[in-house]
Amino acid sequence: MPTNKPIWNGWLNCTKPAGMTSHDVVQRVRRILQQKKVGHTGTLDPAARGVLPICLGQATRLAEYVQGGRKTYLAEIRFGKETDTYDCEGSVVGIQEAGHLTLQEIESLLPRFMGDQQQVPPMFSAIKIKGKKLYELGRQGMVVQRPPRAIHIDALEPIEWKAGTFPLLKLRVSCSAGTYIRSLAHDLGVAAGTGAHLECLIRQRAGEFDLETSWSLDSLETWVLNHPGPEEEQPWLLPLDWPIRSWPSAHLDAVQVQNVLHGRQPGGRLHFDRMVQGHRWVRLHHPDGRFLAVAEVCSVTAETAEVALRKVFP
Repeated sequence: MPTNKPIWNGWLNCTKPAGMTSHDVVQRVRRILQQKKVGHTGTLDPAARGVLPICLGQATRLAEYVQGGRKTYLAEIRFGKETDTYDCEGSVVGIQEAGHLTLQEIESLLPRFMGDQQQVPPMFSAIKIKGKKLYELGRQGMVVQRPPRAIHIDALEPIEWKAGTFPLLKLRVSCSAGTYIRSLAHDLGVAAGTGAHLECLIRQRAGEFDLETSWSLDSLETWVLNHPGPEEEQPWLLPLDWPIRSWPSAHLDAVQVQNVLHGRQPGGRLHFDRMVQGHRWVRLHHPDGRFLAVAEVCSVTAETAEVALRKVFP
């Protein structure tokens, strides 16, 4: 490892392997990069694998804007067996032969899970009830009432159906942040009358991050060991504003840059690269293209707007 450690500011599109917690991934990235300021957005269950956006350095200050991005998953749902955790890691609490089920029957059930939903989270989850995490209560054998949460499911696309005594459905799910695919599997099993659990889960996309371009922890470690210096291009390092690049952007003039760098409002009406209407947040850039700040829209006219400065990244 290098002795003069660079401080990385930006995003890592990371692949979380099955068997690790999201926190485990953060800890390993800290060791690989020798950097303390590392975080993640969008927790994945230990048994799941796939995209886990990692924020580095100043990017940790943007995490709050990234958490709510749309997600895409590839789920494998096993019918006929229920577990207490709603996935394959739990104890089986119900078995019912489900060989009579057909893909057509399951497809007829899917529309009821589309659109706006009120979903009850699993008992084994990190949600807190009266200061206690649900999985802590679950491990004590307790079952408590969980208030439903508002979610939205955009699409449910059957990919493969394997018939048998306990048939398996491979399903692509596009949904809002906060959706529990384990709960979806459980609820689908209840609707089918046989019970079901989530056998495998891969997150294919989280906001602007996709699985095809993600880096494994081993690949990251190999690259950093062989290319330790900040003077080299780091292909794994994405720009600070990568996950919010769909926001409108304005380039400031020299006076506005100085205002922003001193914590003052930029001043004047700003011209943006796209329509601002419908957006709450916008990006501000230095004349040379560098990302400089996040601002909140106050008033809008076509592609111009007045904004209020919220976070500066000098």
